[in-house]
Amino acid sequence: MKIAFVIPRANHLKIIGPVWDEAKRRGHEVEAVVMPADVKGAGAIVHVKAELCGPIIGPLGLREGHFDWAVAVGMITAPDLRQRTRPQLRWASLDHCGDNLTYLLEGNSTVNWDLVTTLSEEAKQFAVAETGGYFGGDLVPIGYPELDQLSTIVGDRTACRTKWNLPGGQMVVLFGTAARPIRLGKIRRWWFQQLRYWQVVRALRAWCDERGALLVAKTRLKHRDPAWLTRYCDRIIGDVSFYPFTTLELLRVADLYVGFASAMAMFRIGR
Repeated sequence: MKIAFVIPRANHLKIIGPVWDEAKRRGHEVEAVVMPADVKGAGAIVHVKAELCGPIIGPLGLREGHFDWAVAVGMITAPDLRQRTRPQLRWASLDHCGDNLTYLLEGNSTVNWDLVTTLSEEAKQFAVAETGGYFGGDLVPIGYPELDQLSTIVGDRTACRTKWNLPGGQMVVLFGTAARPIRLGKIRRWWFQQLRYWQVVRALRAWCDERGALLVAKTRLKHRDPAWLTRYCDRIIGDVSFYPFTTLELLRVADLYVGFASAMAMFRIGR
């Protein structure tokens, strides 16, 4: 089978990477289709080249490459390309943090998708119940491919500490800098950014100092961290790679995670 993995954003690699490797292990032919960057897609090709280490083509190659399946993350990816290539090419959507479930419950459909995945059987049944049975056999629960990375170096705590130059015997507190609590109006959100956020970080720094803990902040460009954050954190780490996923590796080595409203709550990694 010949499979194309459609990648408009670098962070899709954290989900696509494990599926790509498993497809190769099973003897399938795989190629990466790097789309023109969307608003969040700058730099995708650099990560694809470095982290997948496989053939790369553009969208035109997808139409001419005689593929059996195209695999993408989320149900809003490449709508025009999907419409132009179906039904000759079959399309599968991998779920990201439950986005597929949200998309369906907002009233959207599975049109132009041949396979839609959910993170769990419970998520599928919830969609079926909430839509009066409208979605059923077209949803396939497969788990979360991103967590398949735990079978590689990401699952080795000692190796991850060595990679990130973190001392083996010291407590590590991982801080997620996405300071955007839900259900705050514009004014309350502004006040939070100006005062409460600083108070939280200052208190966290004091807590770490009392216990001799290392405070490591995991950030992303879109978080727009305040300049004062560097005064309180021992390390600030961005998205170095997605396969292996930087965030997952740091969660693996951390003794404690502190954050705000975040999908990070999904990653409860056992020791």
